[in-house]
Amino acid sequence: MPKRMSTNIHILKAVRVAFGYSQADVAAMINVSRRSVIRMENGEDNGQSTFKAVQAEFERQGVRFVKADEEGGWGVRMPKGWNGPSPELSDTPSLQEREDD
Repeated sequence: MPKRMSTNIHILKAVRVAFGYSQADVAAMINVSRRSVIRMENGEDNGQSTFKAVQAEFERQGVRFVKADEEGGWGVRMPKGWNGPSPELSDTPSLQEREDD
C-alpha cells in the first residue's frame, strides 16, 4: 500500500476544482500525465514531485497556502479579486464537456 501524504492534498484538489480546472488541465500546466495528477490526489505521489509542482503552479497563479497550526487546520487564500473560475477557461474542451453533462 502506498504511503499517504498529509491531508493537505485535499486542499490542492479543492483549489483545482475552485478554479474550474480538470485533472488534465493541471497535468498540462505542469507537463505531467493526467494519471500523475490522479495519483497525487489519491495520496500516491510517493516522491511528492507532482504535489510540489501543482502547489508551485497554484502559487504562481496567486494562491497562498496556510499550514496547520495551533489555531486551525490547513487552508488556502485565493488571489485578490478571485471570483470563481476564470472566464477564459470556459472555452477549454474539458470544461465545455463538463457543461454538456
